[in-house]
Amino acid sequence: MIDAMLDVLLGHFWRTFVSLYTGSFAWFVVPLTAWMVLMIVARRAPAVAESRIRAALRALGADGGRLSGAALVARLQPEVVQVALHYRLMPSPSGFWVRRCDPEQLARVCNLNPKSLAEMRDEVLHVSRAPGADRTVIKAKAAGR
Repeated sequence: MIDAMLDVLLGHFWRTFVSLYTGSFAWFVVPLTAWMVLMIVARRAPAVAESRIRAALRALGADGGRLSGAALVARLQPEVVQVALHYRLMPSPSGFWVRRCDPEQLARVCNLNPKSLAEMRDEVLHVSRAPGADRTVIKAKAAGR
């Protein structure tokens, strides 16, 4: 029954493909597995860079809440450069292949721009930046008053 439905939907070519796949399984699986491992290894650089950025934001503490987005970029750029020097590969912009780990490209992948870093800082430090919110009320609530 399923064979008949696939014949109607895909034509007779699916049978050729399935027989080729089952007859030479390794020719398909080995390259796909190698590609998958390569992509997992390459994805490590942006993940480590983002975790180091978050750790650096936590380390800034209350002082980080006062910094502008441009000052955050200037302060956190060395973290990304260190990660880029440590790792060889990172995902390409399309995400289907890898490229050499470059500090500028890694910063672009990690959204190392003033607006994104300010939002990440607010998220990490649990600061509310709602429009019209009174910051003194937020500070008073945090202090328990």
